[in-house]
Amino acid sequence: MLCLLAERTMVKKEEKKEEKEAKKVDAASAKGGAGAPASEGMRGKKLEEKKPEKIAKAGPSAGKKPAGGKVDLIKKYQSHKEDTGSTEVQIAILTKKISDLTKHLKEHKKDFDSRRGLLMMVGKRRRLLNYLKKTEEERYIKLIADLGLRK
Repeated sequence: MLCLLAERTMVKKEEKKEEKEAKKVDAASAKGGAGAPASEGMRGKKLEEKKPEKIAKAGPSAGKKPAGGKVDLIKKYQSHKEDTGSTEVQIAILTKKISDLTKHLKEHKKDFDSRRGLLMMVGKRRRLLNYLKKTEEERYIKLIADLGLRK
């Protein structure tokens, strides 16, 4: 007799589990289409409906800008063959970085960390320009005209 009671309770528990699973499937199919199993996600979307993700480029140059711009600037403004750090070269490189960062900030208006970096670069360029104006005013005027910094 005890065996029959235990067996009946086991059967009832299994029936309740099956009812719960059936309710889950019904709820999922009501949200995401007919017969969508609960394992497809919270909203019951089918896998085919997902948008394809962008695939990032692989390799060492993935996501980097070509380095030719900086090299060209150095060659254009250097005073001798091995000059890579003269005042003119530094100002030209900073000007290019500032213009690139300005374009970035127009798109990403809330990027405050990059904005701080931009302000620091502008200050550094300003100090270098002041130094160049004090020491060699002719080169300063030529550089300003060439880079188009003054209106």
